[in-house]
Amino acid sequence: MLSPLIRLLISEPGLLLDHATGYVAVIRQDASGWPTRLKQRIGWLMVLAASGLIGMMLAGVSLMLFAVTGVQHWLLWAVPGLPLAITLVTAVRLAQAPRTHPSFAHVRTQLCEDMKLFGHELQEPADRHAET
Repeated sequence: MLSPLIRLLISEPGLLLDHATGYVAVIRQDASGWPTRLKQRIGWLMVLAASGLIGMMLAGVSLMLFAVTGVQHWLLWAVPGLPLAITLVTAVRLAQAPRTHPSFAHVRTQLCEDMKLFGHELQEPADRHAET
């Protein structure tokens, strides 16, 4: 069953080495975007946490100032509103971002193509013997 693969390995070892080198290149290409996506997601989470914390603290200060003075000034709404708006925009951005990334999609595609190739190559000699 593996005779075509073994024959190929014995007769053309360089071809198999080139194929393995191609797999390494495809894996490297698929893995290269992962750190960037992770850093971007961590950055968005940090903005979400910081703006949420600042917005809540400023909202608490505004509430205390309103309770003490009794004056409802527009700044009491605007100052905590800006970080809370940033929090809302960041939360929407994170919710819309795909949580999972198709890991190694090119590698899977190449592996399926190779399996089809070897499957076809393995069936072909059996068909030739059936015809003779």
